[in-house]
Amino acid sequence: METRAESSEIKEYKSNIIGEVILGDSDPRKMTLEEFKNSPFAVFHGYKKSYFNYSPNYDYDSDEYLENTDGSATLGQGLYLTDSLVEAEKYSKMRISGSFLDSEVTPSVVVFVPFKARMLDLRMKENQAENGYVPKKFAEAWRQYYNSFYSRILEIIESSNKKDGKNIIPESHYATYSFYYKEGIFEKYKNLIDEVIESDKLDLRYLLGTSENENFKNNLGSAIHSPPWVPLFASYVKKSGFDGLIYNESGDASHFGRAPSYVFYNLDKIGNFDSWKSGQHSVEENWFYLLAPPRGFEPRTLKLTAFCSAVELQGNKILCNLS
Repeated sequence: METRAESSEIKEYKSNIIGEVILGDSDPRKMTLEEFKNSPFAVFHGYKKSYFNYSPNYDYDSDEYLENTDGSATLGQGLYLTDSLVEAEKYSKMRISGSFLDSEVTPSVVVFVPFKARMLDLRMKENQAENGYVPKKFAEAWRQYYNSFYSRILEIIESSNKKDGKNIIPESHYATYSFYYKEGIFEKYKNLIDEVIESDKLDLRYLLGTSENENFKNNLGSAIHSPPWVPLFASYVKKSGFDGLIYNESGDASHFGRAPSYVFYNLDKIGNFDSWKSGQHSVEENWFYLLAPPRGFEPRTLKLTAFCSAVELQGNKILCNLS
């Protein structure tokens, strides 16, 4: 049985994450193709189709996404990348033929480079192959953000779904939202957040309900790989001032490597060679932004102060201490 002392030691160890990092110190718009491909910040995306039509204005609520997604957004809706070309090739092969060992398949991989992307790196400082815990104040602010949404869920479902001439949520989400509400899953997840935070076992996927843990009595029953609150989480991360997260997600199967996932929610800070050169990088607001933000959020700056123990202004950057 785990003792209180052991629990305290584990908590302290798991809290020692890398934290905030800025990816991309060179403007990709000024790079040659060779410089772009050899950037030290290059990350890779493996895909299934014969082409990859990337746009930083991509709509994750579109019919195209719903038709083409593999049904898994365990860390929120966004662009999933890896710093390992080998793992990206494996992912592509798995999607094309069902086996990453298929020698007859040519993998499809595209190179991306970030620029001044502010990321929350949840890997351990001492062992980057291992994930640490989400900062507790970050988790508590997510609970506040979700609860603000949860308090309006019935209104959102039953209303005429209009606000200032815009849909509060996309029409394609209504069947899912209605089902989750009737089955009490939104409420179960609300209780799960409370239990995970109380336990201090703040692994990101436990917090999002996308990974099972039998120790939580209010578990959802099984992991939900793309629950309807993951778009909300992506919006929350952006409003927290981060463009994305870095987390060891383990890939498609246990025999995959442990290359980390770089998940970008703000596509304005990540692009392939063509998108940077075309000057497309301007992102429309996520639809959850139409919901009133909870206390602690500043919509004009998209900066969350609720979980920062200290905020320091350095030049034109805001540094947030997550401790």
